[in-house]
Amino acid sequence: QAHRQAQEEAATVKEILDAAVAARAGMLGDLKRVPVDEIRHLAGKEATTDEVAKLQPGHMPYLFPEVFLRENPGFDCLLGNPPWEELMADQLGFRRTRELDCTT
Repeated sequence: QAHRQAQEEAATVKEILDAAVAARAGMLGDLKRVPVDEIRHLAGKEATTDEVAKLQPGHMPYLFPEVFLRENPGFDCLLGNPPWEELMADQLGFRRTRELDCTT
């Protein structure tokens, strides 16, 4: 019951994150000068919500609202599978940088 209530309280966050998924997937067209409220309206259309639902995005603030609605939000730790042989960190894989052209 508490989880259901927390998800109800986080429903607006889910709508915004679904809109971000729809925008990133190109479902909403060019949004460069579109106000946020209009983006939410476009993302809320049935055809768009159906397409986003097919992608099954997992929004952490919505899936775990009790973690993100508390006073000190966020996960306390993340666990993952250990490497099978030895730990090998790909420094470039974790920290990608790109050069910016600042002359324009």
